[in-house]
Amino acid sequence: MEATLNGWTPEDKAREFAKTHALQHAVDYGWVIKYAQAHYERMVTSARILDEKASGVVNYLGAMTGIAAVVAASQVPREPSWLPLCILPAIVLAVAALACALKARMSTDMPLPPRIPSAVEFAESCGDTAEVDFALYFHQACEEVKMLALRKGKWLNAALWLFLAAVAAMALPAIALALCAHTC
Repeated sequence: MEATLNGWTPEDKAREFAKTHALQHAVDYGWVIKYAQAHYERMVTSARILDEKASGVVNYLGAMTGIAAVVAASQVPREPSWLPLCILPAIVLAVAALACALKARMSTDMPLPPRIPSAVEFAESCGDTAEVDFALYFHQACEEVKMLALRKGKWLNAALWLFLAAVAAMALPAIALALCAHTC
C-alpha cells in the first residue's frame, strides 16, 4: 500500500511542486542542484542495499528451509503418528518468509530523472532557470525511489518476522514429544 497524505502520494506532491513553484531570480540555486543529485543517489543506494539484503535472506532461507525439512523428517519419531505433523507450521512459515523475501527482491523499474534529450529540450525551452527547474524533476524521481525502497523494506521485514516465527515453530515437535512422554 502506498503512503498518502490527504490522498496525495509523495510523487504527486513532487509533480505538483515542480509545476507550481515559481523560482526567484535573485536566489543562487546552485547548491540545490547538487543536493538533488546527491539525494537521488542516496535513494538509489538505499534501494540497492535492500535488494542485496533480500538476496541474502532468500539464500539463507532457502538453505535453512531445505535443511530443516530434511532434519525434521529424519529426526522426528514416527510414534505417535501425528508427531511428524508438528514440523509443518515451521515449514509453512519458512516458505512464507521465503516468498516475502523473494517479493522484496523482485526486480522493478528504478525511477529515473528525465533522459538527456529531455534535459536538452528543457534547457532550450526554459533558458537561464532550466538547471534549477530541472532539479525539481530529481525531487520527483527521489520520491518515487523512496516509495520503492519502503515497499521493499516492508516485504523484507515481513520475511524476517516470518523467519523468526519459523525458527520458533521448530521447537513444536520437541514440545509435543515432551508432552506426549508425560501423558502417553
